[in-house]
Amino acid sequence: MKHTAWGLSENSSYKVVALLITLILWVIILGSKEATVIKMIEADYILPRDFTVTNSVPREVAFRVSGPRLALKKFSEVKEPLTIDLTSANEGLTTVRIHPDSINVPPGLRVMTVSPSVITPKLERIITKSIPIEVQIQGRLPAKRKLVHFSVEPPFSDLTGPRSLVENTKVIKTQRLDLSEIDSSTIQDLSLEPVEPGIIRSGDGKVKVSLTVK
Repeated sequence: MKHTAWGLSENSSYKVVALLITLILWVIILGSKEATVIKMIEADYILPRDFTVTNSVPREVAFRVSGPRLALKKFSEVKEPLTIDLTSANEGLTTVRIHPDSINVPPGLRVMTVSPSVITPKLERIITKSIPIEVQIQGRLPAKRKLVHFSVEPPFSDLTGPRSLVENTKVIKTQRLDLSEIDSSTIQDLSLEPVEPGIIRSGDGKVKVSLTVK
């Protein structure tokens, strides 16, 4: 039986077309198949001016989303934060509810669950307050020596931070000054002890202590 070159070419074309159709159908079937993913979305907290969050709040929210595989794949690649607007919140605890429709999803996708669905940030006003410096002293002056004058410069340091932390700070202490090592009038640089995390202290963290000894 003889086969013409045209017949072979025509037969090969049919096979190529059939293969392409099969691939297209396979992609369509695979893409339309339902699946579920959990997408972690970064939480972007918008705060009132001069306020801060003082408790632990989630940095991400988990959205469980279902729909066609291809649509889910494209959606998973989108990097868009979840904006949590707290600009109208008052000082103290506030409740924020996260709903399935808190994010935009493409047609065909459905948000099944959200975790956490409730967030309770605690807002505090940021204040600045001058706090006195307290020099920590140990030991005694050598025999026959007397301290006649003592001063600290600067006598105060400004602390800036959440209201509760700043107001609970009564004094800022220095490193210890050992009087037993002082035999005459002197001026010494003393470092200040660290402040609570979340508080910013003015200055370079040091004070000058002047002692007049006779």
